[in-house]
Amino acid sequence: TSPSRISFFSSTSPAPIEVCLGTSTELEKPYFRLTEAPDPAKVRPRAMLVKSFKYVLGQFAQSRSYQYISEQLQSIRQDLSVQHIFDEFTVQVYECHARLALEVGQDLGEFNKCQSQLVHLSASLASSPKATQNATEFTAYRVLYLLLIGQSSTLSHIISEAMTQPGGAAAAVSHALLIRRAINIRDHHLFFALARKAPSAIGRSVGGLLQPLTKKIRDKTLKVITTAYRPTIALSWLSTQLMFASPQACHDWLAQEYKIILPLASSDPSIDTKEQAPTILGHSVG
Repeated sequence: TSPSRISFFSSTSPAPIEVCLGTSTELEKPYFRLTEAPDPAKVRPRAMLVKSFKYVLGQFAQSRSYQYISEQLQSIRQDLSVQHIFDEFTVQVYECHARLALEVGQDLGEFNKCQSQLVHLSASLASSPKATQNATEFTAYRVLYLLLIGQSSTLSHIISEAMTQPGGAAAAVSHALLIRRAINIRDHHLFFALARKAPSAIGRSVGGLLQPLTKKIRDKTLKVITTAYRPTIALSWLSTQLMFASPQACHDWLAQEYKIILPLASSDPSIDTKEQAPTILGHSVG
């Protein structure tokens, strides 16, 4: 066996598993999907990956380019994976990428890849306090992500696990589950109140999930209001119901999402719900 590769037998399969032992010293490396066995000369060992992680974050701090940092973190994750390095540092890399996907990139696809891997890492490193210190925060993000993509039925096992923990569900998970309940019982007032508290109750990255989720709830609430209230509704009242900072912000949202332009010369313009019903009820959130 080459000194750059080792083979061993897994506990579940008699077939040998080959692990690459990297020798590269590159701080930056483009990400490419592997189509063949990795070349050890192009894979960075763990110590080099730690240096690379610090370096690319420093570069990102200056450029604020999500495309750059996402590609570099994917490359680091790949080098960790092909060497079967699944430890506290691996968790740090995946958590960092998940946060940046939410906070900077609005990249739910990459966030989902990271949070899915974090579920497995938390399970395999359950005895490590350092590796699991942010586990409940990311479980809460997972709850909100599943709500966002309409897979709330798959939350049952998360709820079951959370409730069986000593002392009940952690505060972050409990808050996410309260948001779920508000959505299920169609209480938009409760939803918006919980959403306002979410950054402190769950974590700083929650905005990347709450922004599109809030957009969906506002659309659903507007449809209900349009059907229930005739002949008109005041912009100021609607702004309060949908938890906008001001009537102007609500007007801008109506104009952008529904192409509804109101005469702002009026002190408190109204929306003709009968006239605007086809537009509002026919709108779908992207």
